[in-house]
Amino acid sequence: MLAGIRGVRLEVLRVEAKFKYDNANPIEHRERVIGHLEERSRGARLRGCVPATAASRSHR
Repeated sequence: MLAGIRGVRLEVLRVEAKFKYDNANPIEHRERVIGHLEERSRGARLRGCVPATAASRSHR
């Protein structure tokens, strides 16, 4: 049975996503969210998950 199990390694070339922008939140909340997303992006880049050019784009 183990002979039928195969592994696959895939390279992600791009990610397309949509999100809902809610500007009804106070500016402090939006700035905090931006900070968390930037921090998360830096962590992914350090782990080699995101190319530096893609992670450093600013969407403000």
